[in-house]
This record gives sequence, C-alpha cells and structure tokens, in this order.
Amino acid sequence: MKASVLGCLILVPVLSVAQNADRLSLLKAPSSPASVVAGIQPSSITSPKSWEAVEAAVFNNFSNENGSFVVPNDFAIEVSPYWLNTTKKRTIEDFLLPKGGQSFMQNLSFSVASTKSFMVNDSVHSEAIGFGIRSIWIFEDKDSRKEKEELLKEVDAKGPRKVKLSKYSEDVNEGRFATKEEFIRKFLNKVDTDASLKIDRSRLEQHLRRGLSADTSLIRNQVGDIIDEILGFDQNVSRLTELQKEPQGFKIEIAAAASLNFPTNKTDFSYVPKAGFWITPSYQPKAQNIQFLGVIRFFHYNRDFYSTYTSDTSSFDNSWDYGARVVFRKDRFSIEAEMIGRSSKIILQSYTDSNGVKTTRSKTDSDFQCLINFNYRLSDAIVLSYNFGRKFSPTSETGNNLVSTATLNFGIGAPRLSNISN
Repeated sequence: MKASVLGCLILVPVLSVAQNADRLSLLKAPSSPASVVAGIQPSSITSPKSWEAVEAAVFNNFSNENGSFVVPNDFAIEVSPYWLNTTKKRTIEDFLLPKGGQSFMQNLSFSVASTKSFMVNDSVHSEAIGFGIRSIWIFEDKDSRKEKEELLKEVDAKGPRKVKLSKYSEDVNEGRFATKEEFIRKFLNKVDTDASLKIDRSRLEQHLRRGLSADTSLIRNQVGDIIDEILGFDQNVSRLTELQKEPQGFKIEIAAAASLNFPTNKTDFSYVPKAGFWITPSYQPKAQNIQFLGVIRFFHYNRDFYSTYTSDTSSFDNSWDYGARVVFRKDRFSIEAEMIGRSSKIILQSYTDSNGVKTTRSKTDSDFQCLINFNYRLSDAIVLSYNFGRKFSPTSETGNNLVSTATLNFGIGAPRLSNISN
C-alpha cells in the first residue's frame, strides 16, 4: 500500500525562469543553474528517469545525422543520479524521512543547457553551453519528523482497510439492489464478515444513512467519500503532502554553474565567460503560511571575453548579491517581498599601450533590488505570478529599473513511483 500512497506524495518542483544578473527571483536557487549561465529561458527542462534516457537525450540533441558534435538551440537537461539507479528500490521512508546527508544525495542534480543565441554584441549571436550542479540539505524539525512518522504509520494501517471497504462496495454495486436501504444492508453484511477491518460498525452505518442519496445511481461515488471520511485516510495523505512540500525547519540550497562559449561558432575555440554559485538558506516555522529565506550569490565575468567580443564600454568583473525574502501564503495565494543588495566591481575601461602594458580602470559599486511578487496557484504544477518593484540598475547603459511583469510557470519532473518500493 505504501507505494500507491507515494503516488499522492511525490511533488513536482515549479520550473524557475532562467535568470541573468539583472533578472528576478534571485533568492530562489534556480532549478537549472546551467540555464542561468547560458542566458536562456527554456520552455521545458528534460528530466530523464533512467541512464538509458540520459544517453538518448544527449545523443539526439548533441549530435547530427553524421554523428558530429553540435550545439542544440535552447535545450536544457537536468539529471538526478540518486533517482536514476533503477536497480535499487527506494522505500517511502527514504523519500519522506531521509537521514543525515541522504537529503543532499536525493536532491543532487546536474544540469546542462545550450543555446545558439548567446549574445556577443548587439547583432551577433554565438553558441554556448552551460554546466550546473545543485542540491539541498534539509534539517527537519524534530516535531515535524515525528508527525510524519506517525502519519505514515496511520496511512500504512488504514490503506488495506480502505482497499477492502472499496472492494466490498464495488461487489455490491456490481450486483443488484433496488434501494439505498438494500445497498446498506448488503454492504454491512460484507463488513460484518471481516473482523480485520476493526471499524466502528454503528458509526459506519450512521454515515451511510446520512450521506447516501436515495438515487441509487449516485451511490457508487458517494460511498467512496464516506469511506474516506470514516478512515481519515485522505486527510492523512494530504497532511503528509503538505509537510513534504515545505519541510519544517532549516533548509540550505546550493547551486553552482559555468558557461562555455564558442564566439566564432567553432568548437575548437572557446571561452568561459561567466561562472558563479548560490547559497540559499531558508527557515520554515510550524506556521505553514510564512517562510523566511536568505541568499548569497557570486558571479565572476571573464573580462577578456567581454572586451574582445562585446561593444560594452563597461561591464561587471564580479558581483556579490545578498538579501532576504519573506513569503506569506493563504490557500492558493501567496505574497513574497524581497530586498537584495549588490556589491560589484565594474571594469570601466581596459586597454594595452604600445609597450604591451595593460591598463584597467575599474570602480566598486553598490545597488539594491526591491520586489513584491504575487502568486496564484492554478494547479499543483501551474503558477500565475506578477512582479512589481525596482530591479538592479543597468551597468553599461541608461535604462528603466521599474519591474512590472506577469509570468506563467509550469512544474515538471519528479522521482518515478517505480523507483520506490515498500
């Protein structure tokens, strides 16, 4: 029964929109760090569930009909090694109650993203590939972990009873009964013959008489709801899902990525124009409607690349982002407020004189970003968002730093049920 219960518990992460240095949601470690450094916003991220699928995805996208290496356009793939090991079955306890560093290994993933539209200058694009890694350490609150353990025991005990009651209901429905009273009598007769159910018969009968319609065509669906109400099975699963989605306690997300650019669109000549890392700690108190997050993020930019292949008179040499976010949730709606500071070294000018001496003029600058984000969850995997506020100011040109955008995010990927056993 545990395996079927897990089908209700596996949650899909919402696909984060790829970011660059001035994009939004800096406090959320990206779901595909490789997409960030490659500078693309893929419509979907391929998440293969077996090593064979990984090989197929790489071969189909990174080679042409002659077997030669090619860079696909706006392609992203993320691989989680822990869930690709199909020879070892994972238990539901592994998924819900990881121990020690197990949460790090479960969430460890590697990503690759590629594009043919990496901006070199205003009119010239080039090919680029991004490589990324990310994971999460979860330090769950003891009370939350204990509640999960107790709920899991209840679900494990109630599952077989729900299956039996549902079968007895279907047996009666497949037979003949003329009235609601006849259905109740035949159904209770089957219940009485099964001592393993350990159910309060009088309470069950009361719920049946009160909840079933006189219209016998409606009984098949109504009796299922009554079984759930008596056992509390669905409520237990719902609470487990809630606790799994936002574990109470501390969580640390880490991510790192680097890009490989081919400015001449030839694979034998390349640069690493951009590399960086994220550390995103968060705390989820027992009050599930509020959450606190922080961020530290660093990016280094290859000045040789940008001075040679872009027309910018100034650009980042490196940048540090740091800040905090508070999230408030109510039902399907949430509000997120964040304030992020940035300390950066900006190269104003770099040139080499006739004697071969290289001179660089730079300055240290600071900036901030303040945003309010409104989200409405249309479903478990689709979120409608609106952002408003002030973003970081442009470094190389004048521009508007007002933010007012609406986005629709789709969730994808999760460990397969076949990877988890009893």
